[in-house]
Amino acid sequence: MTMMIDKTKRKCMVSWLTFVFFAVVVPALVAWQAFVFLENVNAEASLRQYQIKAADMLERLRLSADTNRYICTVMNTLFVQAKSPRQLKQKLVEFRKDSGLPFEYLIWDANGDVFAADFDWKSIDADWRYAWRTLYDLGRRRREVADRNETANVRRIFGPQFFPELYHQCSGGRRIRLISADSSFQKKLAWIKTKPKHSLVAFFDHSLIKGMPGLDLQVRLLSAGSEFRMGAIKGGKWIGGDQSELTEDELAVIGESFENPVKVRKWYVFKNALRSDLHGICYVDASKIDRLIVSRKAQAASLLFVLLAIVVVWRSYLVFCAGVHLSINIRKQLISLFVLSNTISLLIMALIGFDYIGQYRLYLQTESFSKGVTYLQSIDEMFVGEFSRQKRRMAKSLARLQQRLVSSRPNKSMVGEFLHQQSGEPFRLFLIGSNTPYIGSELGIMKDGKFVEELNMDWARYKSMQTLVESMGKLGHYYLSLLNRDHVSEIMMAQVELIAESLGQLRPLEMFQEFFAATGSFWQWGMGLRSFPAYIDVFRNKNTGLADYVFLYLWKAEHLQRHYINQLLTDFNRNPLGLKIMAVDEDFYYANPPELLDNEQIRAYSAKLRERTGTEIDFCSWEGERHLLMGLKCTTMDTIRLIGLYPASAIDRQVQQKTWLFVLLAIVSILVSLAVGLFVSRTILSPLAELQRGIRALQNRDFAFRLPDLGGDEFGNLAKVFNTTLIDLEELHVASTVKEKLSDSMSEPVTAGALTWFGTESAQNRSGGDFLEIDQFSEQNVMILIGDVAGHGIGVSLITAFLKAALLQLTDLFSQPELLLNRIDSLLREAGSHARKRTMTMQCVLLNTLTAEIAIANAGHCFPVVVNRSNGSVKVVDLPSTPLGTGKKPDCRVTCVKLLADESLVLYTGGLYRNGETGFSHFINVLANLRNDCPKTWCEAVMADVCLQAGPGNCQDDMTMLVINFADTAEVSDKIV
Repeated sequence: MTMMIDKTKRKCMVSWLTFVFFAVVVPALVAWQAFVFLENVNAEASLRQYQIKAADMLERLRLSADTNRYICTVMNTLFVQAKSPRQLKQKLVEFRKDSGLPFEYLIWDANGDVFAADFDWKSIDADWRYAWRTLYDLGRRRREVADRNETANVRRIFGPQFFPELYHQCSGGRRIRLISADSSFQKKLAWIKTKPKHSLVAFFDHSLIKGMPGLDLQVRLLSAGSEFRMGAIKGGKWIGGDQSELTEDELAVIGESFENPVKVRKWYVFKNALRSDLHGICYVDASKIDRLIVSRKAQAASLLFVLLAIVVVWRSYLVFCAGVHLSINIRKQLISLFVLSNTISLLIMALIGFDYIGQYRLYLQTESFSKGVTYLQSIDEMFVGEFSRQKRRMAKSLARLQQRLVSSRPNKSMVGEFLHQQSGEPFRLFLIGSNTPYIGSELGIMKDGKFVEELNMDWARYKSMQTLVESMGKLGHYYLSLLNRDHVSEIMMAQVELIAESLGQLRPLEMFQEFFAATGSFWQWGMGLRSFPAYIDVFRNKNTGLADYVFLYLWKAEHLQRHYINQLLTDFNRNPLGLKIMAVDEDFYYANPPELLDNEQIRAYSAKLRERTGTEIDFCSWEGERHLLMGLKCTTMDTIRLIGLYPASAIDRQVQQKTWLFVLLAIVSILVSLAVGLFVSRTILSPLAELQRGIRALQNRDFAFRLPDLGGDEFGNLAKVFNTTLIDLEELHVASTVKEKLSDSMSEPVTAGALTWFGTESAQNRSGGDFLEIDQFSEQNVMILIGDVAGHGIGVSLITAFLKAALLQLTDLFSQPELLLNRIDSLLREAGSHARKRTMTMQCVLLNTLTAEIAIANAGHCFPVVVNRSNGSVKVVDLPSTPLGTGKKPDCRVTCVKLLADESLVLYTGGLYRNGETGFSHFINVLANLRNDCPKTWCEAVMADVCLQAGPGNCQDDMTMLVINFADTAEVSDKIV
């Protein structure tokens, strides 16, 4: 018994553990892997963000590594930001204090007076107001060159090799650097800039540019309040404000590695080449990148998951191991099963969707960046079309100009008309004739080295312009002479050679070869240190075919490029990509729109474009909205930097659409799962509902009820079996009814003579085999027949009916118990067959009510028990025999018992000690312990104890008991049965 219980417990425990593994452990493992996956995705995203930040910081570090450029850039920024001399002084003092850079400064106000200076400027033998006027006029283009006195005055301040005409190179241009005007290094390096409200000159020691103060300062500024730790590596050594936490070996590995970033110990190290011998690095704690920051919502979800897991484990333990039933109907259980079974798949789908959304966002950013840069490149390349537009416009104007030149010399009217018809500000125009001393230019008409007609005269540069136009006139005359094969004097040849060498660093023939090849088209003509877009053409006499005039037109590249941008920027912004196009020049003098220069992020990004095109994804804020930032260092428009802004909201919108698509797919998946669950539950619950109806009909003993056809599945087979069972139960019910009618029952004890008896039957099975018959066939004799037919069912009930009918025919044998049993045995053998024998145990008891003598014939039945009611002694009457219908012939045992005072004879069936498996000994003890003078009370007490020991619903066998008491007085009841 104990072994069976332990085996059942182990089986339940194994089932519970299996359920917990698949329902709790597997989802927990999936959730853990999901957490690890999200941590990796977060690490990748964080690494990209840190990489962008590091690239920006290292780019600033790279710019600061060039000390000349860095100091000039910083001073220019301070100068531009200041709105007054007082504010400029304040900014200079703060910068010197924060940076630690040693320098001296002097500030002029709007009138040229010295507003502030931090050195003894009066000790220098120079006129500072006169120097300011010289620099201011040159800077405002009022004059092109300074005279001898002005140059001498400013050289006393800045040094003997100072050229005031070139001082602007310290604040703008491609070769920006501090002014070094003293080869003996007695005068300091200088930075100069002027504007109407105030002007500034700053002096720096020569030793400053030998070090890298800009790098040290930038490291301190960028490291302050930053997660990054910054520095530089030079020759495997650390350069920086603070001591590095990286060893020399690690620095060597970082310097030699081609990876970026490099993970060293607990650091992510980002690097960038500052110079050929210098690498800038910034590193950050790897835990800030690799660690996933769990939000409050995620923490709440995790806690909810843990609580749900605990509830599932506990409730499943109660169901599997403690036998507690769930108070949830089958429909809800099935729906919950289908929903939970899809939870893991939905979780995996959510992880895949999360990763896809992240990759999709990165793809959209990369694609938008790539398309944007491509579009900016197309804008740059389309600048070539500007020359075509200029050429078409010029062709119309040149035809008119050539027509007028046939009948007139070059004059102010025709040159002005031509210039008015052009688009974009002209830089230079030269119209030189072969047979006329008049030379046309954008400044006016020159004859014999003097301007006889003025058009757009630049008086500040009158002398230099006069020289230039005269020189170009000689160059043009020589070119026309070559074309017409005219004689050229040696003096002119020498002059032309000098002019060609001065203007273009070319020999005359090389220059004229360029002229000839470019006739009627555009080309880049180098003049001095710069090159200009130029157009050249030759007007020929229609009659003679000789070259009459040479026409040369030049633009400033920056003016033409700005004109192109200003004219077409609105059209560029009407692009299918949704880009906002901006443009800025390399010196930040020009920006379209002008507000671009007020945005610090875009301004800093534009500074990077001086060196190279932006290759990394970056973001900025413009007009309160976040934008993807892209930039191009133009090749065709070499002075322009194009910037594109793509609204991040467009990317977010596309990502959100994909996100909603995944959400809808998840919802559809849940709905489909729910629909399938409802369908499956319906296919299960509908047959179950029909079966419930059948069970209710069975409970109501409506045996005429039949289940409908439930299909060809298991439920259909079950319905057929159930209907067959109903038919059998109907027959069983009839049989049990017959059995109840045939079995004698007593409501009260009966007394006859010296004996009192009471018999009762407890039918645990309506088709059981217990049999009780009591007949008084004479005044003093009573025949009692008690038996138990083997088995259960309709056949057993029919045998009891058969016995009842047989006894009606065997009344003459009631006084002979042994013969009666033998006769019943023969009848059972005749009624049965060889394959299906009919057997039963039986006792036949003959009572003599006057003498209290009892004759007992036993055929395999339970032995009678004699109980002394006064002292509780028990005596079992042993009558070993075989049941009726067994063996070759009946084997009955007969005995006689005479009851004495206070003695009782107990007859019973085997169900009294088989139910509950308490055993025969326990039953005998119960008989003795529960003895009572009233037979009825005694019988009821014994049966109640048996039912209690067996437990509710555990009594499977019928129980029959009859008690015969010896009475002191002889009384006769009116009714025996």
